[in-house]
Amino acid sequence: TLCFAKAVPKSTREIVTNQDNVMCGDIDVNINRAQKGRTIVGWSLTFDITWPIAEVVFPLLGVTAEDSTTWSLGATDTLSSFPVDIDLVGKIHDITDAIVAGWSIRGTKGSKPIQMQLDIIGVSEAAGSFATDKVNFGAEFAFTHSDMKIENDAGNLTRQFDRFVLAVNNNVVSEFNNSITLTDAVIGGRTVQFATSIPYVTAHDDLYFDHRDANDGRYVEVVLDNGTRQLKFVMEACMAVTKPASALGRSQQIRTPVTMLAFRDDDGSRVPPLTITSIASP
Repeated sequence: TLCFAKAVPKSTREIVTNQDNVMCGDIDVNINRAQKGRTIVGWSLTFDITWPIAEVVFPLLGVTAEDSTTWSLGATDTLSSFPVDIDLVGKIHDITDAIVAGWSIRGTKGSKPIQMQLDIIGVSEAAGSFATDKVNFGAEFAFTHSDMKIENDAGNLTRQFDRFVLAVNNNVVSEFNNSITLTDAVIGGRTVQFATSIPYVTAHDDLYFDHRDANDGRYVEVVLDNGTRQLKFVMEACMAVTKPASALGRSQQIRTPVTMLAFRDDDGSRVPPLTITSIASP
């Protein structure tokens, strides 16, 4: 049982009809020429990330568990299936064989903690009952306790930033065959994208001109710290999709929008596009 901030449905039921290509002497289609088709089950869930929650959720993302505190994007990752119950007061939505289609972690300056978004796909959805096992709340991660490094030509430079988002899209290849429910799903052309915004000052002026033309992989690291636990996200081979900074007025700081696409690398062995590590705070 997790507390959540938002639950946005993507579930629907298709209607099988040929109404666009039927000529029957009547401009309205007879209901006998329509019936219910595939059941599409999906939800987007948003919650405040904590270590007890991450410990439960991270192994479900379609990743390789290096050990109990380290996960990476592996060459042959598979999707883990798990049940999901969503309490919407009116009904409990019981989702079977859910998988993670994509996920993101984001934060911004201000009073809101860092949040995680989980996009799931399921096989079936019905009114059900609710489990009572609860995950410990744990301490939330404040944006002000986060750190970031992005490589420049001299090394991995610590950066100031006012927002960030790390998004992984599994681009799931789903198959229904001749079934009304999902019969198979695998990870497709997985993508990893990172974005942030950094002041356009001399210390960080490499983020446009240098990164625009750089063909080598640039290192990106984000560390979240709640005083008890650290979550470290490392992307060792990123390539920048660059845009110049905008000057929007005398009351706003000029900032460079930074977008990175993370790739796998090879230094004699496979280097994953993303590695997540959890350690105790120093």
